[in-house]
Amino acid sequence: MKKLIYAGLAAILMIASCQKDVIPFENPEDYTQNLYIRLNPDNFAPATKAITDARIADGSKFATPQKVYIFISDEAGNIKHRIPVGTVADAANPLLDIDALKAGYRLNNIYKLSKKVQIVGNPKSGNFTEDMDATLKSMALYSDVVALVNDIQYDNDPTEIVLYGEGSISSTQEGDAIRLKANVTLNPMVSRFQITLDYDDAVIKEVTFEGVYIRNFYQTSTFGNVGGGLNSQGSLEDDYTIDQPKFAGNYYQNMFDYNLAGLDATKVFAYQFFPLTAPEIVVRYKAKNSNDNIEKLRFVRAKGFKDGDGNAFSNWLPGKLYNVDIVVGRGSDDPVGENVTLDVTITVGEWAAVNLTPVYQ
Repeated sequence: MKKLIYAGLAAILMIASCQKDVIPFENPEDYTQNLYIRLNPDNFAPATKAITDARIADGSKFATPQKVYIFISDEAGNIKHRIPVGTVADAANPLLDIDALKAGYRLNNIYKLSKKVQIVGNPKSGNFTEDMDATLKSMALYSDVVALVNDIQYDNDPTEIVLYGEGSISSTQEGDAIRLKANVTLNPMVSRFQITLDYDDAVIKEVTFEGVYIRNFYQTSTFGNVGGGLNSQGSLEDDYTIDQPKFAGNYYQNMFDYNLAGLDATKVFAYQFFPLTAPEIVVRYKAKNSNDNIEKLRFVRAKGFKDGDGNAFSNWLPGKLYNVDIVVGRGSDDPVGENVTLDVTITVGEWAAVNLTPVYQ
């Protein structure tokens, strides 16, 4: 009888230690697995390497995420666990924060029939119409997470971009125990342009670069890669004047740089974008012709791209770093014609993957 009482007490304690979202009338024996999870700090930029200017910084590494949400769902797509991890511990797991996750942390009482792990890193409050934490903690289905919308203008800092990863959970029988495990890699939702500017001094001289713009990109995308709000303005010849920043009022926030007095052409101009369509780069500049000394306002639009082998490039992918060197003065000036294509040689650099590996014990 005493053993039965102790067994009942153990079951009650086990239920109490489960995540708050566990349905109370489910069989407690279904929540008997442990999840050991570690955020590998080797994949991130050192804490002393704070990147504050996305326009000039190398975005090949990210800062350690300030917040991650771990979702664990069953075969039908019902989310069984919602585990927020931030710089300050959540009440459901008072010992679990980002530092603990970097050291390695074991979560108890995980649903043993779990089939899918999804992880969202660095969610931005501006991406949610309601309270971010409340929204993420209310996710009921795997598909709810996939359908979440991200807004490109909140991804201008290369160290704190939104990350996402998911993985299937496999199970193996080890004696009397079932072992569950999954591998999840967090990757950026966006790609990154890093643009350098130059000019052909055999053709033009006294060059002042006034603006760099990105156009033909989706303003938003879901974790399922469904884009929304294609930003593709019309002809560049509409109402442009010397003292007016073309498109600056209409362009999406953080997707243009403009200075009538001249941009610092020694810098790298960097922009994040959802790689759901072929983007365009527009450069506004003022220059004199070398042969006749006539100064005029000019636009060059990069609509076509080549890879390092000289082949046409169109395979835009998330998590890629696209380095683009634009040399103006070699192609036809836009807005003379809408069909102008400036072929730009680009090289593609891999962003460092962020590996987050859950291990069920």
